[in-house]
Amino acid sequence: MEEKIITEEVLNWLLTQEYVSISKIQKELSLGFNRSGKIFIELQKEGLVSLEVEGKKGTKVNIDRLTKHISRLEKQNKGISFKDIGGYEYQK
Repeated sequence: MEEKIITEEVLNWLLTQEYVSISKIQKELSLGFNRSGKIFIELQKEGLVSLEVEGKKGTKVNIDRLTKHISRLEKQNKGISFKDIGGYEYQK
């Protein structure tokens, strides 16, 4: 069975961010550099973060695409919401 790279923990954390980088993922989620890099690449592949780096800020989180991605996952998990498992709710 293939391991999920983008976990619920990552998605919940991402909802609270405006910009991300590999080092920010590593630091705030207490992960190793290689794992953080894999997560970052997957986030870019899924379109959840921008491909362009905005200086020291990192890459911008695509909040609209992220919330759609989470909604799709919740439907696949039969209505269990991320909030139900201790997740964050994005506030605009």
